[in-house]
Amino acid sequence: SWAQAVEDRTRTLGEGLKFGAGPDDLRNYYRLWGEVLAAHDAGRRPDPQVIRTLGQLAKRVDPKHEPRDP
Repeated sequence: SWAQAVEDRTRTLGEGLKFGAGPDDLRNYYRLWGEVLAAHDAGRRPDPQVIRTLGQLAKRVDPKHEPRDP
């Protein structure tokens, strides 16, 4: 789940992401994922710009990231 991913990353980095700490790119990555999940839960398609930005951020926050179509 999204919340578990934030918790795991917080433990890995030793920084409190859920408390607003950590690198800007990583905080934005999880914030935008939250927007995507909220849109999905509401039965809406996520904003295409959000998806593009997530792809760009993923390359910076996870060097092993392999892009996939949403």
